[in-house]
Amino acid sequence: MGFCKRTSGKKRVCFLLTLCLLLTVFCLPVSGEESTPPALVSQEYLQKQLEALRQELLDAIEQAKAGHGGDAPSATLPPESDYRDVTLPRGSVLTLGADAEIIFRGGYAVVLTVSEEAGAGITDLATAQELFSGALLQFAHIYYKSTPQSHACVLVTGDKAAFTLKGTYEIS
Repeated sequence: MGFCKRTSGKKRVCFLLTLCLLLTVFCLPVSGEESTPPALVSQEYLQKQLEALRQELLDAIEQAKAGHGGDAPSATLPPESDYRDVTLPRGSVLTLGADAEIIFRGGYAVVLTVSEEAGAGITDLATAQELFSGALLQFAHIYYKSTPQSHACVLVTGDKAAFTLKGTYEIS
């Protein structure tokens, strides 16, 4: 009997301490911090936030117009992407030009280089390592020639390999 009374008393104390901790964490506001929106956001709250963003955008446009003598600011669009998705069959060789960028998308392919001197390979930007002949390309890694003067190629060793390419290159 005495053991059961002690255990239930400990359980009550643990329960009360846990309840106090939860109330402290979730119910008491922290001074000096901004209030955060509730977990379930009302439509009214979202409309207020969108209206505030819209007003900031309008103000920024007006300031830009005032800075350009009343004319709308001229915007320069980024050049169109010249990335190309290419899937090559086994035995294909991709010779990289000075500005070639390769994103390896799958399959099996290896690096081919004329030497293993520093600057003669292909640099894996994900690992910051220079790769030489026989090194496997890794999925979703980006590759560049280590130096524009080096002669580097990629050989497709699997049934096929997929790449996203940019810059100058030659496929044979």
